[in-house]
Amino acid sequence: MKPLAYAAFSGLMIALPSAALAETCPADQSRADVVLEGPSESTDVEVVNGPAVDLAQVTGEEGVLQYRRVTIAPGGTLELHAHGDMPGFAHVLTGVAMEFRSDCSMPIMRTAGDIATEPHTLTHWWANEGETPVVLIVSHVVMGDHD
Repeated sequence: MKPLAYAAFSGLMIALPSAALAETCPADQSRADVVLEGPSESTDVEVVNGPAVDLAQVTGEEGVLQYRRVTIAPGGTLELHAHGDMPGFAHVLTGVAMEFRSDCSMPIMRTAGDIATEPHTLTHWWANEGETPVVLIVSHVVMGDHD
């Protein structure tokens, strides 16, 4: 079992495998704002909403900590999107995906066990170029009115 690291969101603590948190963008490819082009719509993607924690009950702040299961079928893409007011993590459970990020000038290969950080400054998209489904568990802090 991997040692655990802890990430804090508005007073909530989440245990994560520490080795998987390392970003894999080579230092010489890391950029502050890469201009991305990507799909405007997702294809062959299923999103299932999971549990959510009402942050007002924990921190007094309006918002939720939302969990989702995202499945990208072989050949599928998760559309280009910005995180703005939704920072979080994406944990790869199965498969191999390419992640195209606004903070890296080259795609990052994500494999089972990886955890990708999704800061509020990020714009990105995912592609499954493999032969098996990519399953992600994503967690996002969604601040403000979330209805």
